[in-house]
Amino acid sequence: MVNSLDGGLHMTEHLSDSAGIHPSQMEVLKFQERRAQDGGKVEGETRGGCTFVLGGARSGKSTFAERWASRLSEIHGLPVTYVATAQASDREMEDRILRHRIRRPDDWLTVEEPLDVANWIARQTEPKVIIVDCLTLLLNNWMWLERCSESQFVARMEELVTAIAQSTSHIVVVSNEAGQGIVPADPLSRQYRDWLGLLNQAIAKQAEVVIWMVAGIPIDLKKFEAQWP
Repeated sequence: MVNSLDGGLHMTEHLSDSAGIHPSQMEVLKFQERRAQDGGKVEGETRGGCTFVLGGARSGKSTFAERWASRLSEIHGLPVTYVATAQASDREMEDRILRHRIRRPDDWLTVEEPLDVANWIARQTEPKVIIVDCLTLLLNNWMWLERCSESQFVARMEELVTAIAQSTSHIVVVSNEAGQGIVPADPLSRQYRDWLGLLNQAIAKQAEVVIWMVAGIPIDLKKFEAQWP
């Protein structure tokens, strides 16, 4: 494994050995590598780019997102900031947050931002690799802490998409797919499910890469996207 883009060997030749990244994602990281070699731009591109990692509970979303961010950090020589949307509301959640913290590298910066992720991204003046983990809890906070209305939710969603689109950082966003189970019994839970689906659609449309995690296996959804006749 090489830790530099110098010396004739490229990092992407060895990525699948230890990162859990399948060959189907190698083209994306090779693009990122070429971009780093060209001073951060390929064919006039100026923004950092977005990767969206989506899946069910315990599907391997966060682990994959962290590995992906680590590779982007190595390729571009940029620091990693982990934006945590969770709040320690009970003992089980405290333990869950602690496990995530222990797993992350010591040199990563952690920012706790339970509500205004869009504004935090927009304020960043220097490029970096950003992990937002996760949209699932961010929406939970909007609905239960802010009691946001439908119009406020739409505004929040648009602000987040705009911040990602305009950012010069490489952003990795994590979210749950919550719409494939049974229909929730109460109206508020159904509203949450529907709004999360809309939020996921908005971020997926913006992202260059959308990874669907199934039992720890990453699937590149945009490679299988249907083409309209």
